[in-house]
Amino acid sequence: MKLSDFQQRAAQGGNSSKSQFPRNCRHVLRVDAGTPSFETLYREMKQVAGNTGRFVEVLPGHMAFRFESFEAHLKFYTFVVSSHIRILRPGEDLLPADMMIGAASLSEKFRECRSRVHEDAFEARLAQHMIGPILGRLNEVKVDYVYQTSLFLRRSIVRYQVLALYRLLDKPNEKGKTGITASIESLLDMARSEDVLSAQQLDKYIRDFAKIKTDGAQGEYDLVQAIRDLRNTQVAHSLIPHTDPTDQLWAHHVSEFADEIFRFMVELEGDLTEATGIALNSLRINADRFRDDTDALWQLLVTEKTPGEEVWERR
Repeated sequence: MKLSDFQQRAAQGGNSSKSQFPRNCRHVLRVDAGTPSFETLYREMKQVAGNTGRFVEVLPGHMAFRFESFEAHLKFYTFVVSSHIRILRPGEDLLPADMMIGAASLSEKFRECRSRVHEDAFEARLAQHMIGPILGRLNEVKVDYVYQTSLFLRRSIVRYQVLALYRLLDKPNEKGKTGITASIESLLDMARSEDVLSAQQLDKYIRDFAKIKTDGAQGEYDLVQAIRDLRNTQVAHSLIPHTDPTDQLWAHHVSEFADEIFRFMVELEGDLTEATGIALNSLRINADRFRDDTDALWQLLVTEKTPGEEVWERR
């Protein structure tokens, strides 16, 4: 088959007029392959897809193979790997503007929920990068007023991080006072109802998310409940009981928990990008850039000396 003929058929869904497959092909695999490889890949795609929907986009520098069936997508993935053909990962090898993949039909509710969850995961990660140097060096400070202000800054950033984590951990609610809840669990529910991810993918993410919550704080206490208690205190302070939840919530546990949530979100975002053809800003790349900027900021701050005193000198 000539490439021009192939492109024409791909535009029609990759099928003849007698057998039109639906273009509801959410499972996509982008491969670093050009014209010499397309016939072999196209033949394999047809074989693994069988009677299920499939089509392929021939794009500048790569091809995007789309499948209606997750099982067909998995078989094709195995074939590509065994053929030593490089698979392009979202947000790494291609910029979102260069992907040129048509987005699947998704509700505005799903799009907005994904965007908000993405932002909260990013905010929690930025707070984690900000607090890291304080957690690591706070005990080195000799001067009381520097120690006290650093302690306040640490507690403030932990509170900010907890609020972002709470939003990610919130329960789904379609009729909340401020609108539909945007959280990880809400996003997974919407991904199921709108058939964005396969049942196998969703079951995996639900198990992984539950394990992250159970393993928080190494099981020493209910970290998720402690986060909720702190959030509730910050929103509406109660005189009784007067116990400050931050006294029962260790900052290093929050940081470790945020790290696991971030890794979870990076993986989930990768699959959502593959399924929808829509790539949001890269969580990992942008967070790493902020981390580098934060390190430079703290390096500047800790090398400055209070007049007449060696503030950051090791004890």
